[in-house]
Amino acid sequence: MSAAERIGIPNTSAAHLANASMLSSSPDWARQDAPNNITDNTNDSSHLSHYTSSPALSGSGSANEHLGLNEDDSPNYFHALRTMDDHIRAQALDHIVASLMMPENINLLRTHLPTVIRLAFEAPFEDIRERFCKVLSDVAADDRLAPTVVPVPPCRSPASAFQTADEQNAIDATSSTISPVTLQLFQETFVRTGRVTHIARLTGWHAEYYERSFASLQRVMREPGPLRFHERNYIVILAASRHQCQYMVSIQEQLFLMNGGDPAWLKGTAFVPRKMANLCQLTALLAHQPWLLDKDHIETLLKGQDAWSIGELVHAIVLIATALAQTGFVYGMGVLPELDLQGGISGSLCACKDKDAENEARTSDTNKVTELLKKLGRQSHDEDGDDTEDAHDPGGGGGGGEGEAHNDKDTDFVNAGSEGSLSSSTTPAPTTPSTPTLSSRHSMSRSTSSSSLSELQTANLASLHASSADLSRYTGGIDLTHTDFDVKSRSYEIFRVQQYGWKEHGYELVRMFYPDLADLLDEEFDFIYTMTDYTFHTTQDVDTLPFRRAIWYYVQRVKGMCHDDYDYQEVNLFLNRSIKLYVKKVTCFPEQTVYDDYLNLGYELRPDEKCHIALLATESLKQALLLYGLHTVMLYRNNRYS
Repeated sequence: MSAAERIGIPNTSAAHLANASMLSSSPDWARQDAPNNITDNTNDSSHLSHYTSSPALSGSGSANEHLGLNEDDSPNYFHALRTMDDHIRAQALDHIVASLMMPENINLLRTHLPTVIRLAFEAPFEDIRERFCKVLSDVAADDRLAPTVVPVPPCRSPASAFQTADEQNAIDATSSTISPVTLQLFQETFVRTGRVTHIARLTGWHAEYYERSFASLQRVMREPGPLRFHERNYIVILAASRHQCQYMVSIQEQLFLMNGGDPAWLKGTAFVPRKMANLCQLTALLAHQPWLLDKDHIETLLKGQDAWSIGELVHAIVLIATALAQTGFVYGMGVLPELDLQGGISGSLCACKDKDAENEARTSDTNKVTELLKKLGRQSHDEDGDDTEDAHDPGGGGGGGEGEAHNDKDTDFVNAGSEGSLSSSTTPAPTTPSTPTLSSRHSMSRSTSSSSLSELQTANLASLHASSADLSRYTGGIDLTHTDFDVKSRSYEIFRVQQYGWKEHGYELVRMFYPDLADLLDEEFDFIYTMTDYTFHTTQDVDTLPFRRAIWYYVQRVKGMCHDDYDYQEVNLFLNRSIKLYVKKVTCFPEQTVYDDYLNLGYELRPDEKCHIALLATESLKQALLLYGLHTVMLYRNNRYS
């Protein structure tokens, strides 16, 4: 299967792109499908015939009118650029630029300037970047755009505040060092969605995983299902708001309106139908204390005049789990917004000095864990692989028999979650997070490259965006935050995955309603769990499975889940306190993640390895939340039909 087929991109044609009802400025999250009756004819450029016959180029009439656009048609204005055909794209560029640069279209230019800036600096096609950089150079001195100061190329737009510009070269479509495979994926994503989000760019460290995660994301957000497209966008808004993730909310608010949502809903949950508002409780529980979720919560949603169907609810649970996982990745990787979006990371990003003593300790600890991994790798080759098969399965429910004593396992389980002062030191008093301005967000990037957007330039770009809003309007007035899972509590129990696991149970419930989605999720979980280049930092031929497995099971441990077939002593063996701190923040209270957490993981790690850790943690979180939600649905169904 080709990369394009895996992420759902058909053979791109002019006819497809001309007639599809997709929206050009939409991110990777959600979009409606193109009509099914489109004829594929790659060499057909007839969809541009109304451009070529337009008198706009001759100076008569309004170019905007001849292009069939108006100032409110922003989503579709750049739509014709979404093609792999160089010739068609060149024609589209000619006519879009001609329209924008006509003197009478100054308001049109002002409307589309944020998108022009994004395309000039971030488009994965060189011809698009060059043409719009030229536009920016031409209009930079145009006093009619005052007080906006247009950034003058060449500039670069970092995707992360936690990585240097040089570190991001491998995932920067404008860099000559990006791999052809990754660049092709970005180009295909752009053709599909009209942009490459910074989440996608950072995930591009691991191209094969990106293909799989994008495929499942597209399936749950933009393909047929019981929930309407704008409802899906709103559910993601509800989930992202639990962690004050303005970046995710900004994307989904835009898509919500594009998909025909009622603007009144964006005033808050007080303005939505009761059915949607009822979902706030489920969202809050999954976001903060999923172990408190029970069948009574599900029954409330599935009964009454404003009831959800089981299929709708399963869809909503997948959306919530996916959104919360991506929110963790946004904070954990210090994701900056694209240049035409509001949001991104928030909170303090001040980093402490990287002391020599800390460097020496990291080097020593890295060497120790590398030798341990190599030793275990040698031992595993001398043992029967069948004995550890279930422990290598991220969603397995097999392992210990029903009559197996759990005393030792329970002790290890508790100890694996013992973090000393970690818990109290990482749950600060609640504060009202402030989302930095566009200027402050970019100035927080560690890059000092002369080719980066300057603070002065980004400060002026801030005038193109609305200020950050209070996201508490999307929480339904439910004041719930993270509290550590208490193994001694009498109010709830440890969730034993052997009794309800992904492979045997959760997968089957999703499969009842979405067979292809269940398969995509399963492949996504399996791939990120087993993904390895057999390298730890710079040491090659290392089997990192025990390290990866420790991260996966530690996340589910802090979420109250126990795998009876896993030796939890491995958690403390491979995960130092710094990695535990980072992983716990990303999955429990991601809005508290700061640059120091990312920088000081206790081991010497490459940027792509740190991204892998963030992906392992958030995918494990996603699976855990799915299990909690789907398990309660199963309990309700069993009780209903018993």
